[in-house]
Amino acid sequence: MEDYYKILGVDKDASDSQIKKAYREIAKKWHPDVNSSPEATQVFQKINNAYSVLGSPERKALYDAGNYSEAIDPSTYATEAELYPVNCDGCGAISAQPRFIQYSRVFSLLFFSHKTKPCGTFCVNCASKRIFFSSFITGIFGWLGLWGFFWSIEAFFINIFGGIKNPALNAFILGKQAYYFHRKGNANIATSLARDSLSYFKKVGPLDENFELAKSGADVAKMIINDLGLYKQRLKSHWGGWSKPAKAGFFSFLFAAGCWASLIGYSDESKKAKKSQYRKNPATVVKLSPKPNIGKGDILVNFKNGKLVTVTAWYENGQKKGETNLKDGKSVTITIWKPNGEKCPITNMVDGNGVVVNYYKDGAEKTRSRYKDGEIVED
Repeated sequence: MEDYYKILGVDKDASDSQIKKAYREIAKKWHPDVNSSPEATQVFQKINNAYSVLGSPERKALYDAGNYSEAIDPSTYATEAELYPVNCDGCGAISAQPRFIQYSRVFSLLFFSHKTKPCGTFCVNCASKRIFFSSFITGIFGWLGLWGFFWSIEAFFINIFGGIKNPALNAFILGKQAYYFHRKGNANIATSLARDSLSYFKKVGPLDENFELAKSGADVAKMIINDLGLYKQRLKSHWGGWSKPAKAGFFSFLFAAGCWASLIGYSDESKKAKKSQYRKNPATVVKLSPKPNIGKGDILVNFKNGKLVTVTAWYENGQKKGETNLKDGKSVTITIWKPNGEKCPITNMVDGNGVVVNYYKDGAEKTRSRYKDGEIVED
């Protein structure tokens, strides 16, 4: 006779609540979808067998009295699929339509990509929230890496279908839940869950590692249907077709795409705004030296209506170096000063027509020459 107390890690005088708590902790640790070790399925089955006896007061009494064969007999009060209701891993509620689902989440950053596939038993609302969050993270960050791009495509199709629903585990879970509502006297919910359990069990092959687990849930479902009959009002399924979790995954990806589109659009608008501000700014200073004061090694560029009209430069000693006036992008007047302040010849030309003036050192006009079509003419 196996020591079920040892398997669950509790004392023989442990209360029902302590046994239930110990079972949940150790079952979560050895669940085949969480534990990848080769013996996980076998150990998980032993854990369920242990709790199928210790979790039922009647069976536990028979086991403690040494009636081992009668305690493990499926016809004795309960099977392992009937023992306690399944709580949502998100909110903890006892749902009338729980599902074991596995969804996908991808995070990437350049050469780093990480893919996770969280799983658990959820009500439809908690499943929708988790799928929405995972899809949003994938939509924002998932495709930013090489492998993450391909993983994100996979995650998209997994999440928009409401996650992957393992048939064997759902057959088991729904059988457990059906028995709970059967004992509560809610025949409609019980028969609906029993039908769903049998529907999932049809998809489970005999070579599936969780076949025995699924069969235990299906056996309970058959017992309930035989007891209550099929002609009960069936609940509307929240998981079929375009379900709420599927919508959450789809619209989450759309929301992430919208965030990226807004970010790119905002970046383009910012660039356009800066460019427009630069063109409309009446005076833009281009620094040629680290000194902050205009007039020492700087160039002052003036615009009017987006067109360059004046360029002025200074020597490091503060002496004006040169000034150029433009009209329609063409140089009209160029004035140059030497470092000592002496004015150089002034050129006032437009398309070869204009005046060239030379000055003495004292600033007095020395000569003036007029040009027409590039040729010098007399005054």
